[in-house]
Amino acid sequence: MMPTCEEIARLLASEQLEQAGPVRRLLIRLHLLICDGCGRYARELEALGETARDALRVPLDPERLEALERTILERAAREDSGGTSGSAVAP
Repeated sequence: MMPTCEEIARLLASEQLEQAGPVRRLLIRLHLLICDGCGRYARELEALGETARDALRVPLDPERLEALERTILERAAREDSGGTSGSAVAP
């Protein structure tokens, strides 16, 4: 049976696609070829993944990394003490 758009979206967003059997994968590929919306969603997810991988390859500025670490530790400390988390963002 052909998977629905909802099933396709869930499979693409998770890593369950690789766990599907060969017939199921064939039906998923067929759906992606037929359905413009799901095909576009699959391409957008792939582009997002590539962007994230590229971002991880860029070395981080040590000062920004330290500021980010301080912000994370401060928020964690506030949450541990029962305070509310703020909306401050590291520079």
